[in-house]
Amino acid sequence: MAVLSQPGLVATAPAAAVGARWRLPNGTETSGTLTTLTAPTIYHAPAGTPVQIWLDRSGELAAPPPSPDDMIFSALLAGIIATAGATVVLILGYIFCRTVLDRHRLAGWESAWAAVGPR
Repeated sequence: MAVLSQPGLVATAPAAAVGARWRLPNGTETSGTLTTLTAPTIYHAPAGTPVQIWLDRSGELAAPPPSPDDMIFSALLAGIIATAGATVVLILGYIFCRTVLDRHRLAGWESAWAAVGPR
């Protein structure tokens, strides 16, 4: 958790930074700036408000993990894209095989007609 040292942003303000302080996992206190990317809950938060933040392994601010809805959407999108890709590959494979087999069959008919046709 980070504690804001300044009031949070208003919803109409462009992306900006707000000062805050927080403790690292090793217990040392540090301060820095939060943005709406690293702490989306800073809108309209008064100074002194605790906000949840996420840190990477090195203790640097990181974007929060995706929400369950975002993960479900990503999984569905990946499944749809994979299914569509497999469908396109199968259709192209069918068209290619059919073209090759039709040419081979037509060549066989041409050679059979050439043998029988002149009689």
